[in-house]
Amino acid sequence: MSHSHSLIAYIVALGAGTLNLGEAVRIGIAAVLIASYGYYVWESMRCERDLCKDAKCRYFHCHPMMPHRYRVIPQMTAAVNGVVTGVSVWVREVMRLSESLGVSALLISLRFTPIATELPEEFNR
Repeated sequence: MSHSHSLIAYIVALGAGTLNLGEAVRIGIAAVLIASYGYYVWESMRCERDLCKDAKCRYFHCHPMMPHRYRVIPQMTAAVNGVVTGVSVWVREVMRLSESLGVSALLISLRFTPIATELPEEFNR
């Protein structure tokens, strides 16, 4: 997936989140976005397979053979479930905080979401 495709996916997701669309339309958009992410993962892994043997491996393990699907699929499932669960908790708590403070949830989200997304990256340095 090129940068332009990523930008298009981001714009679609942003539009789906901000526009008042019907439930069926939002579910359809979600399915398309999930499928495009699956395609992105597939392309990333396919491109790694084509790397020369001396290149540093980026995903899963450094073995010339690709990892078995019985390892990859549970890892991806756990990762997606973790993200969905974390986002659900985050949104619920932002809404609760906004109600208790009497402040817009958008204002709280705009203030704290960048911190929450960058904090794990700081620990990985």
